[in-house]
Amino acid sequence: ILVVVAVVVCVIWAIRLYCSYQLAVPVCVLEKRGAIDCLKRSRFLSKGKGVQRILLVLFLSAILTYALSMALSLPVFILAMLEVSGRSTALALPMAIWQYVASFAAGTLAGPIVTIAIALLYYDERVRKEAFDLQLMMEGMGQASTSAPAGATASGAIG
Repeated sequence: ILVVVAVVVCVIWAIRLYCSYQLAVPVCVLEKRGAIDCLKRSRFLSKGKGVQRILLVLFLSAILTYALSMALSLPVFILAMLEVSGRSTALALPMAIWQYVASFAAGTLAGPIVTIAIALLYYDERVRKEAFDLQLMMEGMGQASTSAPAGATASGAIG
């Protein structure tokens, strides 16, 4: 029982850690920081409810990928149901290849949607934690911002 509890705790911790580093790519691309700074910044931005939102986006993307994969594999399932037992061995390899192609196509179609959703979460977290919208509005009016964003002042304060 203790081993099962330890495995469950480790899996939950790993999922939480995975979600807390999901914002590292948008940070790297949009803020042009180094790798370690991006990871620290991602942890800072995803603290609190950010991890739950990221987990929800990843869960919904997995559902979308699965649904697309099933929709693209539907012809194979129909063909498998209509097959007679004598011919099913002849079509086993093409059906398996079609399954892999359908899974690849589903991942290819759903991947950009997940990337866009993570980028939107990045902007949302910046607005919530650093008033990023006000900073952009001030820069748009021609006024320099008087203070740096809360998470960008010192790298020691982030991690």
